[in-house]
Amino acid sequence: MSDAEFLRYLKHSNAIEKLVFSATALDQRQAIFNRVSIGCPWLTTSKFAANMMLLTVLKYRIICHKNRSDAASDCASVAYFVNEKKALMTDLTLTIIEPVATIRNDVINLYRAPARIKPSLALLSLLVVLIASACSDGSNTDTFAVSGTDTTTVAPYLSGCADTQSCASNPRLAIDDARPAEVSIPSDYNTETLYPLVILLHGFGINGVVQSLYFGLNTRVDTQQFVLVTPDGTMNESGRRYWNATPSCCAGPDEEDQINDVAYIRGLIEKAAANYSIDTSRVGLIGHSNGGFMSLRMACEASDLVTSVVSLAGSTWEDAASCMPAEYPVSVLAMHGDEDSVIPYAGSVMRGFPSATETIARFAGLAGCDISNPSKPENINVDASIDGAETEILRYSGCAPGVDAELWTMVGSPHIPIPYDVEGMNSVVDWMIRHSRTN
Repeated sequence: MSDAEFLRYLKHSNAIEKLVFSATALDQRQAIFNRVSIGCPWLTTSKFAANMMLLTVLKYRIICHKNRSDAASDCASVAYFVNEKKALMTDLTLTIIEPVATIRNDVINLYRAPARIKPSLALLSLLVVLIASACSDGSNTDTFAVSGTDTTTVAPYLSGCADTQSCASNPRLAIDDARPAEVSIPSDYNTETLYPLVILLHGFGINGVVQSLYFGLNTRVDTQQFVLVTPDGTMNESGRRYWNATPSCCAGPDEEDQINDVAYIRGLIEKAAANYSIDTSRVGLIGHSNGGFMSLRMACEASDLVTSVVSLAGSTWEDAASCMPAEYPVSVLAMHGDEDSVIPYAGSVMRGFPSATETIARFAGLAGCDISNPSKPENINVDASIDGAETEILRYSGCAPGVDAELWTMVGSPHIPIPYDVEGMNSVVDWMIRHSRTN
């Protein structure tokens, strides 16, 4: 296969889609595709090779600007098109976040073709040279900057078997021997596709299998194409499973210092990446009640691995300072019924956890959002037991690039809403798996 044929293959494969799935609206995606189709005229190579270089730039948040022409600024601005406020910025500062060797390896893996379709080394080398020559200022840093904005720290990259093309085509559907977790993969699973990873954290007293059936995640593995891990919490003296999330929920006094669930879940994420074809830039946690508390704790203590969190009827520490280190922005969706009598929507001073509104405001602040003026989009239907669109959305804007923070208040819903509206739950899962570290 010639270089030209390989470029055409990439153009019509899902390689481009993998890099722009972060755009949340169809018009944003179309705008990105339109921008990319223009190409970067100042590159001395084919139009599509220029586009591929641009997409690699987008993936690694490499912002290039050397006063070549307006076209250079246009190309660079695509990286921020998913963020309304930065969509058309042209005054961009120059940074690069990855060593050339790392970029070279990841370009090879990201754009790897089926076995019968292999790119020439010369073409891949050309892409690397373009990146290095266009962007490098002789330094490596783990930040990127845009004129007039704060500098954002970029999370480290978690490598896995997908990076070395060593993922098994028929993997074992379990992780960890000491505390095994079940794994579900799409029925058409293949190692040429990078799947989002979803970790499901059950509520107090049940297990991962029951929680998965409750959310309907086991069937959505196929319809929404992700890899699902369903671990079980530790069993207490009463025979009820729990997560050691916060002092409010739900480990006993003697168990808080004995069980390190943050380390356990971190290990699950790392082992999933090592054994399945995972897109490690899309790692989502979804939890209910005690599992919601634990998911939010992971957003604080494992923000280098976790990219999105959905918490149903959960909360966080009473003291905001306990959410540490929270180094990297994480997208957080808090869902809560306002008639929840178990984990009250208004929080509990006596039990030591904040309200749903305070919880999402804190994580919105950590994500760099403007917490002063959230918007209220049109209601949606999530709880099918309530007529009409009962769920009110509170959405924060101005967050770090690609990061979102939202509160979905299910008006009239209890602690365990049932049944869920099919499209409403589809929206929940889509919200979680579309958020990417590459944004």
